[in-house]
Amino acid sequence: MRTPANVPVGTAQRHLHTRRHGGNTNGPRPRAQFVSDVTLADGLQVHAGETLVKVWSIKNVGDEPWPIGTRIVFAGGDLAPESEGITDSVGAAVPYAGAGETVHISLSIVVPNEPGRFRGTFRLEAPDRTRFGPRIWIDLVVPDESSSSEKEAPVKTSVEESTPKQSELAPAVVAPVTVPVSASAPPAATPVASAPVMEATPEEKPKVVAPTFQYSNQLATLRSMGFKDPELCRYLLLNNQGDLQKVVQWLLANAH
Repeated sequence: MRTPANVPVGTAQRHLHTRRHGGNTNGPRPRAQFVSDVTLADGLQVHAGETLVKVWSIKNVGDEPWPIGTRIVFAGGDLAPESEGITDSVGAAVPYAGAGETVHISLSIVVPNEPGRFRGTFRLEAPDRTRFGPRIWIDLVVPDESSSSEKEAPVKTSVEESTPKQSELAPAVVAPVTVPVSASAPPAATPVASAPVMEATPEEKPKVVAPTFQYSNQLATLRSMGFKDPELCRYLLLNNQGDLQKVVQWLLANAH
């Protein structure tokens, strides 16, 4: 490309970038502001290998709507978005947001199959690849479940060793006693002491009570309304402190 003598090189390069990516160098730069985490609060403990949906509430604080085609993209860390097991570098589409409007932005991630604390950072990106707004992130903890199971093993062994065997519970049999018979008294039958037989009581197994979900009533209401993804409903209820109205509004706004 030839650069006119009266046009600075930097200006010509920006115009070339505009024609290639469809941006508008004369328009205002898009702006965004973080509002809150809708799901998956920072430091939340999760299971290894499960697929989760992170949702942020973001506000357009600019004077113009965000460009059509704006996406949320991976900016670094341990939790990259995945699609069918492949790292998705393109990111996820962002809902339309007019000036002053607040929208919910969601992203699916797969938790690593190992214990530890993991964090992924993301940014909003316009179609011309201009990134804007604050850095937002996902911060999750995968507990080490193997160490907890090893601690429980010795307890189980000691209980088995302390349980008496059935042979130890049975009392010893008392031998019969012979009573001498006098010359004047007729012979009488000698009573034999019978020992009571103790039956071993089978060891009662502790009853395992399944933990109840604290928002089970709201979860049942969501199911009756036709929302069939129980895991997503649980996360939304936990992160909204059981506020059914907020959960329904988010599900309706992000329905496919």
